[in-house]
Amino acid sequence: MNQYTDAVQQIVDDYLDRLRLSLAALPPAEREEFVREIGSHIYEAYQLEPVGSEVARILSVLRKLGEPSEVVVGRLPESVVRSGRARRAPLYVLGGLILALFGVPLGVGGVAFLAGVLATLAAAVATYYVFTGVILFTSVMLMAFAMIRLFLPGIWARLHEAGVIQVGPWFNQLAQTEQVIVLVIFSALLAISGIWLLRGGRRMVHGLRFLARLGTDQLLRAAARLRRIVGHDRNAPGTRPSATRGPQDLRRSVGPSYTQPSNT
Repeated sequence: MNQYTDAVQQIVDDYLDRLRLSLAALPPAEREEFVREIGSHIYEAYQLEPVGSEVARILSVLRKLGEPSEVVVGRLPESVVRSGRARRAPLYVLGGLILALFGVPLGVGGVAFLAGVLATLAAAVATYYVFTGVILFTSVMLMAFAMIRLFLPGIWARLHEAGVIQVGPWFNQLAQTEQVIVLVIFSALLAISGIWLLRGGRRMVHGLRFLARLGTDQLLRAAARLRRIVGHDRNAPGTRPSATRGPQDLRRSVGPSYTQPSNT
């Protein structure tokens, strides 16, 4: 744990809070990871700073480090790529490359490019999970056939005759117990493969969420700015609200020649 005096700790906390605001586009876990990395860098630099007052030393460190927005632009892409390599998550590496290419936060071109990448990756992930589901379903069916072959040989024979179960000649030459063993082995291998693929899929989905957060945060900010602009225009001086005009308003707009019709 970093040891600062109260005054220095307050300065560091203020800097890191501003850094968090500059990292709003990142998911919370990745944001805090980057903040911790910068916090450790600040402490190491503070320990190596030449002798002086504690406040002067920390201010010198932060001045050399730069403003939080500059730190994000200069260090975030490399940090994301390094984190992706450590996690063995290729999509994190891709996110770091996109940040390095289009800047932080992403501009319109970066968001458009990221949207295309996300659409392609989402289709690939969907196909990946369909393939994984087929493998797991096949594993379950093989285990079911193994139990039928072991405990219900009559049903197995009828299914085989009906063409529901089709096996090669080599399989028919095996004894009943050997057939069951073969089915169980293949079922277990497919189950292990399916589980392994599911674990890999979780990393892919997490990476997709990370990439999507990079783009959606920028779109939400743009939408918020647009709402503020529209709201400011509506509330600008000289702008009259659109409301139902009554007889008095119509009289003022037409002129003194207008008279309200009588009720008789």
